[in-house]
Amino acid sequence: MNKRIQELMEQAGAWNIPDEFCEKFAELIIRECANIAYEFDIPNRYGPGEFIGNRIQRRLGVLDD
Repeated sequence: MNKRIQELMEQAGAWNIPDEFCEKFAELIIRECANIAYEFDIPNRYGPGEFIGNRIQRRLGVLDD
């Protein structure tokens, strides 16, 4: 599990929730946030939304380099 996600889980007090659930739930939230960023781009063109969306996912360990 990504270190940052682990830190956020601890801050949320998610000690009694299975890691597998927390990891999948965090991944879904991260991807949804990235999708919001992608909406700011013109279709079929690389723009700031894609850059920001990818950066969010990389920072939180959902998108590989």
